[in-house]
Amino acid sequence: MTRVKICGFTNREDCLNAAELGADALGFVFAESKRQVSPEQVKEITTGLPPDLIRVGIFVDETTELIETYIATCGLTEVQLYLSDLSNIEASVDTLTGLSVPYLLSHRVATYLNMLKLRCLMRCLVAR
Repeated sequence: MTRVKICGFTNREDCLNAAELGADALGFVFAESKRQVSPEQVKEITTGLPPDLIRVGIFVDETTELIETYIATCGLTEVQLYLSDLSNIEASVDTLTGLSVPYLLSHRVATYLNMLKLRCLMRCLVAR
């Protein structure tokens, strides 16, 4: 089954249009970006949207505590976490496995060494 997630929402009208067009998930960027939104904005934008619409928070290198605060404030149902630094794999595993909602791990693989670190991280996650 194919699911469709559209990211970068900053207003309610665009969310409603995406839902009408059949999007399964809406992505809200909390990382530094021109499309960055605050938890309060997301709460306001998503109030009253269809309950089965998945709300994904997009973060870069954030702590479990901050992500959980955003989950509670905005009603996020999934998290997409970009990890820019895989040098501390144990901390990355702790962050991901400590989340209360499903997550998607994202990482740019710029070098072979990064690919090996990512493989190690994935094995650690599967082992937990």
